[in-house]
Amino acid sequence: MQQSMMTQPMTGDTDHDFTSMMREHHREAVDMARAELQNGRDPELQKMARKIITGQEKEIGQLGRWLACHLAKPLQS
Repeated sequence: MQQSMMTQPMTGDTDHDFTSMMREHHREAVDMARAELQNGRDPELQKMARKIITGQEKEIGQLGRWLACHLAKPLQS
């Protein structure tokens, strides 16, 4: 699952790179939570998975909106 996060191109703009990688990280958390809901049996973990999906999807949206408004600004050497 971490492969998609690690394949994000690094721009040298820390804010942009952080946001891009965190969006992928949150997407992976949602995927894992969905797998728990589909295959898990523990009610407490299923409750946690639903909470993770709700929270992470909200943050994915926030990160996506930030990326849409901010082009990467690589450091000047």
